Amino acid sequence: MIDVRNTILIFGVLTAVGIVGFWIPHERAKQPSPQPMTASGEAEIVVKYTEHGFDPQTITVAVGTTVAWVDTSGRPMWVGSDPHPTHTDLPGFDQLRVINRANFLFVRTAYAHGNDVYEYTFTKVGAWKYHNHINPSDRGTVIVIERPSSKP
Repeated sequence: MIDVRNTILIFGVLTAVGIVGFWIPHERAKQPSPQPMTASGEAEIVVKYTEHGFDPQTITVAVGTTVAWVDTSGRPMWVGSDPHPTHTDLPGFDQLRVINRANFLFVRTAYAHGNDVYEYTFTKVGAWKYHNHINPSDRGTVIVIERPSSKP
């Protein structure tokens, strides 16, 4: 014989667990994620690489600003300055190529598949176009301006 009280109790517990299981992640998603900070304590600018491309596509920063590209797409990301495939408009702005002090070029042979982060500090004024080398139709622009003077 089925005990109605136990059935109601079990149904109530399962319903409460389901509601809490939905509510907690939903509330966490509403909270803004903390802004990454640079070593100097300044907020770092973040560009996400999503399944739809770079977001935002265009940003404006001051000279000396570090920008972080964060791959949230689950697809490979290789950020490089235009033009494709040489990345020569802004030498050094290339996620997989690093020039050491002796000017020898080292090329990373692998790139991450999602959740990769690339950071670059802009030291030259200009409008720097870039793309994902793996999918060159995904494009963006970083506009670098002089740092505003603190004098009145």
